[in-house]
Amino acid sequence: MNKLSLYLYNLFILLLQGAIQLAAFFNPKAKLWVAGRKNWLSKMTRIVQPKKGKCVWIHCASLGEFEQGRPLIEALKKQYPSLVIVLTFYSPSGYEVRKKYSYANYVFYLPLDTKKNAQLFIELIQPDIAIFVKYEFWYHYIKELKQRAIPAIGVSVILKKNYPYFKWYGGIFRQMLQKMHHLFVQNNASKQLLESINITHQSIASDTRFDRVLANSKQVKNIPIVQQFKGNNLLMVVGSSWPNDDKIIGAFINQSPKNMQFIIAPHELKNKQIAQIQASINYPSVRYSDLSENKLITEKKLANYKVLIIDNIGMLSSIYAYADYAYIGGGFGSGIHNILEASIFGIPIFFGPKHQQFQEALDLIELGSAFCIKETSTLIMQFNALYYHKAAYQKAAAISKKYTLNNTGGTAIIMAYLQNYLNE
Repeated sequence: MNKLSLYLYNLFILLLQGAIQLAAFFNPKAKLWVAGRKNWLSKMTRIVQPKKGKCVWIHCASLGEFEQGRPLIEALKKQYPSLVIVLTFYSPSGYEVRKKYSYANYVFYLPLDTKKNAQLFIELIQPDIAIFVKYEFWYHYIKELKQRAIPAIGVSVILKKNYPYFKWYGGIFRQMLQKMHHLFVQNNASKQLLESINITHQSIASDTRFDRVLANSKQVKNIPIVQQFKGNNLLMVVGSSWPNDDKIIGAFINQSPKNMQFIIAPHELKNKQIAQIQASINYPSVRYSDLSENKLITEKKLANYKVLIIDNIGMLSSIYAYADYAYIGGGFGSGIHNILEASIFGIPIFFGPKHQQFQEALDLIELGSAFCIKETSTLIMQFNALYYHKAAYQKAAAISKKYTLNNTGGTAIIMAYLQNYLNE
């Protein structure tokens, strides 16, 4: 790697910092990003206790990557109760939600990737192993780990041909991968891409989220209101929807069969979005909070509603257990939300076009259990192909569950590797 590449990388980091600091004046998320890193060293120094045993540092970009790292964190804590876990996030959307995560001893924002920050941070926490989830790699941190002979492990890694690692200008990015101790990739395509740039310290271990959703499916909560709401009807659960999803779903509901019920769980619990959802639907709808707070509502009255809106957090993964179909939101924005929470229960899945970064979405589409939706007419067409053809529905549902179950076990593979360092 030449000096120019490193200079440009460092310049990019500084420009990134400046851009976020400027955005902080009018963007709440950017404001949290800046505030979370202000005086980071003094804040962490006051909290971090002198090292007495083994320490594992796990870094996630945001909440989605955390869900991939979570099965591994909990497996580590279960097998090594005294292990110190340091969890870091790049994004406020991860840190602000999981800053009190009980399985981690410390939860921090990762300081900006500069040579000095990397030296100070790693010296402070003194990890025995560092784990980077999916594709969140930072040059100075990885270089510092390498110089200190601390293994840097990538887990649930997924790579695409258009990533910088495989471009003519990607020398510094390839250096990051070369300095990693081992990379656990999700699929054979990623493995072949790494081999094309002569990186052989890698192996396949499925996305650890499969293990997470399997564990969750065995601990499903009984929700009487949902059971009563569904009754003898078919149920479509709309999970983590955004306004663009809501427009499609609202129009679909207005044309749906009489024996279909709908549960909608918006991604953000804003009254404005919920009100817009209710206004777009020509059928009676009700919020879950209204039902749970009104003890006088009977099963007969509940049957009057076609749409139930979940206005709380924490129920969605259990609600999928009641579903016959699932629509997963986010596919008209930065990317779809977790489809595995639904697929584990063996149901066909619909989502928008922004799903290319999610291997499970691509796989399930190819297998015929998931369907890309671009507008309401597409959703109607794909839904009717299942609704009016029982054999097609049963085939899609069976594929969904089989695929999810067949891809569990990644956590065990990674744990077996980590034991070589943690059992010493």
